[in-house]
Amino acid sequence: MVPKPSVIAIVVTWNGRRDTLECLESLRQSNYPRLQVILVDNGSTDGTPDAARESYPETIVIKNNENLLFSKGVNIGLSCGCEMGGDYFFLINSDATVHTDCVPNLVDSLEREHDTGLSGPKIFYAGTRTIWSAGGRVRLWAGMTSHIGIRQADSQKYSRKAFVDYLTACALMIRREVIGKVGMLDDRYSIYGEDADFSLRAREAGYTLLFVPEAIAWHKVSSSSGGGLTPFKAYNRGKSGIFLFRKYAKWYHFLTAPVFGLLGLVAFSLKNLTPGNARNVHALWKGVFSGIRAALKPGHGLKEDHETCHWWSSRNRF
Repeated sequence: MVPKPSVIAIVVTWNGRRDTLECLESLRQSNYPRLQVILVDNGSTDGTPDAARESYPETIVIKNNENLLFSKGVNIGLSCGCEMGGDYFFLINSDATVHTDCVPNLVDSLEREHDTGLSGPKIFYAGTRTIWSAGGRVRLWAGMTSHIGIRQADSQKYSRKAFVDYLTACALMIRREVIGKVGMLDDRYSIYGEDADFSLRAREAGYTLLFVPEAIAWHKVSSSSGGGLTPFKAYNRGKSGIFLFRKYAKWYHFLTAPVFGLLGLVAFSLKNLTPGNARNVHALWKGVFSGIRAALKPGHGLKEDHETCHWWSSRNRF
């Protein structure tokens, strides 16, 4: 009997002890027999690494001395996973949990679809059957990305497998060979946009991306950035959106995207110009202009870093 391919789950956390332990517990309960978990801690001060080691000794814990943010944290985990020889890598947010059959369903879908490089589950808002993501769309002509089915009740419409434009890194299964061909996450984004960028690179390399509704996950949306919309989230979404557009847009997208983008910003501003939300409006505009300034610099104002699997240094492992 041919053994199941190995899967290495990568969880990046920062001061989210309770959520992280719930995530690790859901992975422990997974029905997949060859699942190893790597926890990358970004300098937590709430005891998360020690709690994880005590409660989940089978988990590999990598402790960084500072908050490297999401993309760099994931890449550290991927480097370790490459050295360990994983066949698949499962990225999952520390504030997400998975159904026991999530991992096997995602792996099985990739085993059957050999041209598919990434697969993603149906993701609900935590504690509900309301969809947060059923895959994603990229609309460069409008300068935007969006989750399919967001805030919609679950239905047959979102219960069929489908090839999509991008998949969120909240819960994402990656075939190992994709990392070898397109590299790891682009840490120029720091946070937000890195999953759409990775998906587009995979598509450019000839892979399809599959939404797998039989695989289920739940997400406590934005808990690491304060929950809901915050100035931090608004700023980084605005900045990352510009990076993504500048990197992939064709000349003809510049004829329409600025118009739709400006209309969207104005609509958001008018809707949120209240005492409680004014800071979010200011942060979003600031992020957009920061992204534009960076995009106008040589090389988009950002370093190119498409590294493939490399030797992982044990100095980060505790």
